[in-house]
Amino acid sequence: MPVSRGNAIPSRLRLDVRIAARSLRRTPVFTVAMIAVLGLGIGASTAMFTVYKTVLVDRLPILEQDRLVVMHPLDRGGVHLDGLYPHLVMAVALFQQHVGDAMGAAAVP
Repeated sequence: MPVSRGNAIPSRLRLDVRIAARSLRRTPVFTVAMIAVLGLGIGASTAMFTVYKTVLVDRLPILEQDRLVVMHPLDRGGVHLDGLYPHLVMAVALFQQHVGDAMGAAAVP
């Protein structure tokens, strides 16, 4: 059956959709797995974008934002401890204490 030039794309698309639907009907396990993976991927992308937008893009719902302050922990010398540094200092101190206890226990006869 000859197809007119103006109607070629919709008829070809219709044929491709019929072939795809037929092949998906033949393999139901693959079809379910593909739909599940696509759903999880779309859901994860949506969740990540929502978190990004909420945390980094949107302004805080506070009327007087110029009155906000940021509190930084200080060590005993009055030096600012930013980011992961306080956790690193604590981890090193615990490690030194643990190694010191182990060395002290090993030194005892």
